Amino acid sequence: FKWEEHMKKIFILLTVVFAMLLTACGGSKEDTKETDTKEVKSENALNVGIVLSTGGLGDKSFNDSAYRGLTMAEEKLGIKFKYVEPASPSEDMQFLREFAENNYDLIIGVGFLMKDSVEAVAKEHPNVKFAIIDEVIDAPNVTSLVFSEDEGSFLVGALAAMMSKTNIIGFVGGMEVPLIK
Repeated sequence: FKWEEHMKKIFILLTVVFAMLLTACGGSKEDTKETDTKEVKSENALNVGIVLSTGGLGDKSFNDSAYRGLTMAEEKLGIKFKYVEPASPSEDMQFLREFAENNYDLIIGVGFLMKDSVEAVAKEHPNVKFAIIDEVIDAPNVTSLVFSEDEGSFLVGALAAMMSKTNIIGFVGGMEVPLIK
């Protein structure tokens, strides 16, 4: 078979996969609920508190993906969860502390901007389990959830380069943060 035909099939497959991923991450604010960190919990279920990053639900990105994942875990694994949407990063530590003081089994901070807050509250509450997305914290009660975004980005860039008729490709990133640089 011809290389060009093979590349078209790969491109179509990747397009379908990316479309499915985007669809899975999408959503609207209509299916969300407001919560309070004190409204807890089920006796037998794993109780999870999550502090979303600034931007909150409806961002069609990290926050929506984390929320959808917890919703699926609630349906399939029987966990219970509460979430908060800080109005500004200055509220992150307050919400993390409230979850810890209300005896949640696992507390998740969404995004690298929460590193200092998660690190501080985890140190104050050594018997509570924490997780942080997109950052590494070296502490016995913190699990770092990091992904190889650079590898996927490289593959998308390589695909774009192979498909380019002009040999010129571009990239538009979001915020100027280490991941995007």
